[in-house]
Amino acid sequence: MKRTKTFRKPSATQDDVATAAGVSQAVVSAVLGGRTGKIGASEKLQKKILAAAAKLGYRTDSSARAMRMRRFYNLGYFTANVLQAVEQDRPEFRAGVYDTAAAQGYQVTMVRLPSRPTADSNPIPQVFRESHLDGLIINHVSLLTPELEKVVAASGLPVVYLNEKLKSNAVYVDDFAGARIMTEHLLTQGYRRVAFSCTEAGGHYSHADRVAGYSKVMEEHRLASRVLATDTRRCGVDILDWLKSPKRPDAIFCSSDFQALYFQRFIHQLGLHFPDDLGLAGYNDDGYDLFLESPLTTMSIPRYDMGKAAVEMVLKLITAPEQSKVPSVRFQPGLVTGLSTQRGASHQQRPPRPDRWPGSIM
Repeated sequence: MKRTKTFRKPSATQDDVATAAGVSQAVVSAVLGGRTGKIGASEKLQKKILAAAAKLGYRTDSSARAMRMRRFYNLGYFTANVLQAVEQDRPEFRAGVYDTAAAQGYQVTMVRLPSRPTADSNPIPQVFRESHLDGLIINHVSLLTPELEKVVAASGLPVVYLNEKLKSNAVYVDDFAGARIMTEHLLTQGYRRVAFSCTEAGGHYSHADRVAGYSKVMEEHRLASRVLATDTRRCGVDILDWLKSPKRPDAIFCSSDFQALYFQRFIHQLGLHFPDDLGLAGYNDDGYDLFLESPLTTMSIPRYDMGKAAVEMVLKLITAPEQSKVPSVRFQPGLVTGLSTQRGASHQQRPPRPDRWPGSIM
C-alpha cells in the first residue's frame, strides 16, 4: 500500500498577521507582545489583530523573543527523586509557583533527577548543561547532592530556595513560632504531660526549630520536656512501651500529620482514644482527617503563598542582575484547631475550613 506524504503547513509569521489585519509588523509585534501602551493601539484594533492571529494559527516564536529580550522567560523548579529519597514536594508549592510565573509571562520547567541513575547516564539534568533558564527555584527537601550543589553554583543562574531557612534568597516557615503556638494550645486545653514526637532523620531545619519551640514553652511553664525520636519503619515496640508507661503523656505533639496518623494505630491497639484518653496534635495540615478518629489539630503551612513569594523573589534577581542577594521571606504557620485535642468532643466533625490554595477541591 502506497503511503501518501503529508506536509505540515508553515507557521504563520507576524508579517502574515500584519497583512491580514492591514497594519505594520511593528504594530502586530507590540500588540502580541502586550506592549500596546507604546503604540496607542485602540481596543478595536487590538481585537482585529488578535482575531487575525487566531485565524492564521499564529504562534509566538519564543526563540526569537529570547534573542531579542536576552531572556528565555523560563524558570526551573527543582525536585529530586533519587534512590531511597522520599519526595516531599507538595502540590500547593507548585500551584503557587506556576500561577505566579504564568501571571508574569513565564513558563516553569520541572527539573528532576532520574529515579535510578545508571553508570552510563549523565546524572546532571540537561537543563543545567544548556542555558535556557532565567532562574531556578529549589525545594530544599530535594536533597541536593554535593555534585549538584556545585553544578547549581556554577550555572550562574539566580537561585531561590523554597522551604529553606537562609538569611537571603530563601522562603521559609517560622517553625520555632509554630511549635510554640501548638504547645501553648495544648497547655491551655489542660494538658501538662505534653510530649513531642519527631523522626530520627533531622536533616531539615524545621526539625530542630520545632523541637526548640516546644521545649522553650515547656521550660517557661516549668514542665518537663519529653522528646521521642521515632522511625516509622521500626519503632512500633518503642511507641507501645512509651504509651504503656505509668507516666505516659496526656498529649502527644507530632512533628507531622503523617506521624499522628501512625500514632493512632498504636493508640487504638491499647484500647485508648483521643482526645478523651490523650490529646493528639500534628503539623503541616496535610489533610489526613478522613483517616483519623477525630479531626486533627495541626499547624497549617501557607505553601501556595510561599511558592508565589519564591517566584517574585527570583524575578527580582532576574530583572536586577547586579543584585545577587535579596532578604529572605519568613512565613508564619497558622493553628487549625481540631477535635483531637478537645476533651469530651471525640467522634464529632470539625466545621469545613477554607480552601488550602486556589482551585483546591479538599
